[in-house]
Amino acid sequence: MAASYFTIFLYFTFILTTFAASLQAPFKQCSPPSSGDVIKVSVNAPCTEEYCTFYKDTDARLEFTFNLKKKAHKVRAKVVATIGTIDHDFALPNSDVCEQLGCPIKNGVQYTYYNSMFVSPTYPS
Repeated sequence: MAASYFTIFLYFTFILTTFAASLQAPFKQCSPPSSGDVIKVSVNAPCTEEYCTFYKDTDARLEFTFNLKKKAHKVRAKVVATIGTIDHDFALPNSDVCEQLGCPIKNGVQYTYYNSMFVSPTYPS
């Protein structure tokens, strides 16, 4: 049996500075709508409709609520940030969603995936 493969690409627009609170984050879903829906993204940072602001030298906590339209045996999360006008890929530790939620991920079921990433003081602002 061939394993299904879906990747959830979460596109965050954020600027790295010095504020923190827990709010729903703006996001752009980069995976095709036919694969599933990202329902909500929450982070421990204040957000406007366009971007979120994070403290440097701290952990950014991320929460993704999603459902898939087809069963998947492999799901990965990815964060892309736009800083200024340039997109940057940021590595998420434990980006394998299946390690946390177990696979296969069933279609039509809502899941919530948690992760955190260190906001390095060397990241651009």
